[in-house]
Amino acid sequence: MRIFWRLLIIANISFLSACDSPEEQARQYLVKGEALLLAGEPVKAELEFKNALQIDDKLSPAWYGLAQVAKMDSDWSDTFSLLDRVVEIDPQNLDAHIEKVRLLLGAGQLERALEVSTASLQLAPDDARVLALRAAIIYTLKDIEGSVDLARRALQADPENADALVVLATERLQSGDVAQALEYLDRGISHHEKNVALQLIKIEALNRIDRVESSEAVLKNLIEIYPETDAFHYLLARFYLEQLKEGMAERIYRDLVVARPEDSRPRMELVRFINRTRGASAAIEELAKLIELAPSSTDLRFMMVQLQHRTGDNEGAVQNLEAIGETATSLEQRHKAQGLLAVYYLANRQYDQAMLLLDSVLTDDPRNEQALLIKSYRLIDEGNFSEAISSLRRVLSDDPDSARALFLLGKAHELGGMKDLAEDRYFRAFEASAQAPQFGLPLAKFLVKLQRPQRAEQVLEKVITSHPGHADSLTYLANLRIATEDWDGAQAAVNLVREHVGEAAADEVQGALYAAQKDYTGSIAAFKRAYQASPSSERILQSLVGAYLSSGRSKDAHQFLDSKLQASKEEVSTQLLKGQVYLSEGEVESAIHVFSRVLESHPLNTAAYLYISQAKQRTGDLEEALATLNRGLALVPGDFNLNLAKAVLLERRRVYDEAIASYESLLDARPNADIVVNNLASLLSEYRDDRESLQRAHELARRFQNSDIPHFKDTLGWTYYRLGKVEDARSFLEGAVRQTPTMPVFRYHLGMTYLALQENELARRELQLALDLGPEDSFPFRDEVKAAMRRL
Repeated sequence: MRIFWRLLIIANISFLSACDSPEEQARQYLVKGEALLLAGEPVKAELEFKNALQIDDKLSPAWYGLAQVAKMDSDWSDTFSLLDRVVEIDPQNLDAHIEKVRLLLGAGQLERALEVSTASLQLAPDDARVLALRAAIIYTLKDIEGSVDLARRALQADPENADALVVLATERLQSGDVAQALEYLDRGISHHEKNVALQLIKIEALNRIDRVESSEAVLKNLIEIYPETDAFHYLLARFYLEQLKEGMAERIYRDLVVARPEDSRPRMELVRFINRTRGASAAIEELAKLIELAPSSTDLRFMMVQLQHRTGDNEGAVQNLEAIGETATSLEQRHKAQGLLAVYYLANRQYDQAMLLLDSVLTDDPRNEQALLIKSYRLIDEGNFSEAISSLRRVLSDDPDSARALFLLGKAHELGGMKDLAEDRYFRAFEASAQAPQFGLPLAKFLVKLQRPQRAEQVLEKVITSHPGHADSLTYLANLRIATEDWDGAQAAVNLVREHVGEAAADEVQGALYAAQKDYTGSIAAFKRAYQASPSSERILQSLVGAYLSSGRSKDAHQFLDSKLQASKEEVSTQLLKGQVYLSEGEVESAIHVFSRVLESHPLNTAAYLYISQAKQRTGDLEEALATLNRGLALVPGDFNLNLAKAVLLERRRVYDEAIASYESLLDARPNADIVVNNLASLLSEYRDDRESLQRAHELARRFQNSDIPHFKDTLGWTYYRLGKVEDARSFLEGAVRQTPTMPVFRYHLGMTYLALQENELARRELQLALDLGPEDSFPFRDEVKAAMRRL
């Protein structure tokens, strides 16, 4: 009877459940999911949330539950998109707003974080969480006073708010008030022992006052709280290393290797530690032992390839990559090895082997991102922009936010002359990379080429906000402000370099700033300090000598270089600088003597051949100048600079067919070298009359469609003229003349265009200016100009 009644009860419960409304069923799934999430079972919780959403896809708490699951999996992209969905359904959901702010702040996207924070503030202007997070954002944006005020307001609402205490402790620490900072930190930790930010700032504070044992205790406590978080173990190891306890640091690395027998990462961290402390040879030896113990670990074998490459053992690296490609059980690992091998082949100009490998990968996997990116890079280098763009679009169809693909697409558009498209892709790459310097700095340089220094400066400021210590971005910002004569801004940037990079780097930029302001005494002093800190830097040495010359102190430049040569007579860079100083003074024979001495001991030094050739050209001895370049090329036949100098010299000697042949060879080696493309197109359009040559010149010059460089505009305009498209020619040639009105060849080209357009008065003016501006003995188009004027 009891069994009967039990079955009857179950049946009634099932019947009642079946009678529940869809809304109630969705609510039951939601409640169960929330309970499972609290119990630490995210996989089961996710299923319940999805069941709820199948019934009611507008149930915002279920979407919020899925966001929490994604957060537990550290899937930040998915977390953010799910939170977006929550806010879309329920704009009043404060928790979702706060979580979005926290994610954006963690990703360094401060502008978006501030925007979402403003929305949160409108929803709950007195909520401690909202106030504290906003304080953290504006503190990072350097509004220290406003940040502190918000943090204090947050503590009034919630005296235990961890984010507010982090802000206040950080501000006190930066102000040098360590005692007050520690007071805030201890107050926070007493309520939030597991808050990592509070613990890490406390370590920094304790280090400031040399409380070493206390710092060690905090680190050990963090490891006890989070024993599975390897980062805290490595922090303790770094602490021991700073205390010169290398053995204790190494023990931590080796203990983690034992504790994580199936994980290759601790083994790799151990090798990196040994590389830092005992050098590459010891690291390779350790890694070889680890590979013997785990021969199937491709991660370790790839690491061996990296170390071999860094130590110059390229043959060993190639052999390892070939072995991985042949033995890897995973198709992904095999493709990775083949891709890296292709990169090696490209670096060594073995283009056919590289493309064969990449095509092999793409035969197996037509959408392999690594292979498509590497192949696109080579296609761009070959000037095959359309095929590169096609390959990159395949990458972006799978991953629309691939920063590398967007960046390469920008490069293809830039070199193809489509500047607006290039700018858009570069910006998208920069944003997709979370404003990473490797994408931000090239974008800034591109914007400078487009003569948009203010936008370039804005990009650099974003990079520096996200990565305050990025040396190249800081120094480029300083130099950009120097170039635009923003002296106060440049000095502020120099101060940032000093704060984040170091004294030597700051003194180098300070020297450039003083030089731009014509304060040569200050410039020389700054460059001297930079040189004393980095005596091996050729760049600083050149800057210091340049400052001497700019101030008219060539004698001091000689004395400084002579003192260096007394210490080391074989210092080639110093000898070359000595010769350049002689050249700047017009002492050509003395310069040639110095450069020739360099070649006696360093016959492969291409710079010396170039300088001797330049010196010979100054004396008018073009035959010997060419012979010098040929002597260099006999020893270093593939050197780009020597070949380019030879092509330019042949052009100057008016041996145009030979010059064209030289430029054609250079174009094969460097299809994206703008100067080669311009000079070749210019020669073809100027000295060839056949339709095929003129069409080729125009195809080459089309990449300059959106260029701001006057010489490139002139070349493209002249190709239009030579093809009979004089209306198209006009705008480019007028633009070139506006930018460089004293260039006689530009005036000649524009005058001929006006003549073809039957605008005779304009033509007469331009042609006369060409004659007036063109030197009597070296303007090659004097006869053509006179003939045209006779026609007028």
